[in-house]
Amino acid sequence: MIKTKVGIYFCVLFIFFLGSCAPLRYFKNADQGFIQTTKEKVKHFQLKHARDTIDFIVLSDDFDKKKPVLFYLQGSTPVPLIYDYKSDDMKALLVFSFLKDETVKKLKEKYHLVAISMPAVPLSLGSEDLNEQAWHVKQKDPYPLFYPEYHAANVLSNYVKRTNRVIDYLSNQSWVDQNHITLFGHSQGAKVAIVAASGNKQVYKVGFSGGNPFGTIDDLLREHRYNAMMGDISYEQSQKSIDSFYRLWIDIVANPKTIEDKSGDANRTWLSFDENLVPYFLKTKQPIYVCYGTVDPKSVMCDNLPIYFIRAKKTNLTMKPYPGLQHNYRPVDEKLKIAGESIMDSVIMDFTKWDFK
Repeated sequence: MIKTKVGIYFCVLFIFFLGSCAPLRYFKNADQGFIQTTKEKVKHFQLKHARDTIDFIVLSDDFDKKKPVLFYLQGSTPVPLIYDYKSDDMKALLVFSFLKDETVKKLKEKYHLVAISMPAVPLSLGSEDLNEQAWHVKQKDPYPLFYPEYHAANVLSNYVKRTNRVIDYLSNQSWVDQNHITLFGHSQGAKVAIVAASGNKQVYKVGFSGGNPFGTIDDLLREHRYNAMMGDISYEQSQKSIDSFYRLWIDIVANPKTIEDKSGDANRTWLSFDENLVPYFLKTKQPIYVCYGTVDPKSVMCDNLPIYFIRAKKTNLTMKPYPGLQHNYRPVDEKLKIAGESIMDSVIMDFTKWDFK
């Protein structure tokens, strides 16, 4: 009996040891070296776990200096991080391209900047693999079709797992301030950010930008109503579109795991991103920063978040609405048509000021 207990004890210890070493095994040879883009060098890392390969890049002016990390979690659609001008042997950075060079420079003075590739999308692609929107598609015309591998991987839980694995890796690097790993997600990336932060104590603070805390369907239906209110379509057309989506939703719910070749997202994607995120907000103990344009049908429901936090007697929420701006922080006219340039640079810098308070 004693020998049996001792044997079981050492067996458990051995299994625990293997489990604790597993992340190190996935991290082996992760550093893939530098990639020269048209503006700067970026460092490429690759993590392999089970059947998934996670490519991510880090922008930094000094890898020998321990600094905070800022994740930028991008929105939807299968866009690569880097565009490859294969004919000219040049590469352009697509992620962070919405920011001015001066803003990126200021951010790198404070942070190591991190961006993770979309699942089942290569890190770098050229025009032959992308449509006009820079989406990685297997068919461009007459309408874009996504790859089945992307449909299978394009679910909220997978984005969260990938983000947490990158956090695990970075938290073991000497050049990373383990006490200051911040997430900033925009649009779909905002949902990934809040869910990842809610279950990961390694996250210092989290930014939720331009997201809908009540799921994807809410902003889709709201957008149909907005279009009618602004005169883009009739109220009758708006109602027909909503009724049509109700019928589509019946099929989505009835066939939740379908991965078919069709234009747009698969059923599993619709279902995963339609989850109500309020419970994740309330579960999150870290400071939360919510920013959004007040005329954005995708994120205007953020107005309701303080109600939930006040009721729950939680005080870790900071609200930063931008009056009169749309989804990507551009001003609009009385018809909600874009009427100016994005102030995304100011939005990011406002967030970083809060992050360092």
